[in-house]
Amino acid sequence: MLPGMSTDVAVLHRHWMWANRFRVRFDGHPRERSADQEVTFFEDWIIDLMSWYGHLHVTIEGWKELGLVDSTIDALLSSPNVDSLRRLRNAVWHFQRDWVDSRILGFMVQPGVVDWVREVNRQFGRFFQEWHDAWEKTHQP
Repeated sequence: MLPGMSTDVAVLHRHWMWANRFRVRFDGHPRERSADQEVTFFEDWIIDLMSWYGHLHVTIEGWKELGLVDSTIDALLSSPNVDSLRRLRNAVWHFQRDWVDSRILGFMVQPGVVDWVREVNRQFGRFFQEWHDAWEKTHQP
């Protein structure tokens, strides 16, 4: 289902854009660095990764709240990873007394979770591109 241009879908797209921007930043971190760059690298890397994952979960919440339908996205969102991602988001975006939170580590060590996150992110990008293209076709002068 490709909805018409609506404020709700546009706002959801904004949340995905924020998530994807952090993905781009995360993917852009250099793989090789000097020892004196290590602390700054880790700080930037973890901030970008946790921000990407947190915003991606907000996108998932909005998707469900709006009742949007896409068979590929819906299949991905049937994964138990969604709840683990929600728990990670809560650990990141709510004050925690523990330096190392088991909800973050629990998500990060799940088999296949990196591929799952990347595919969810990619499929949301595909959906929003199709949504935009469909809207443009109906609004050509």
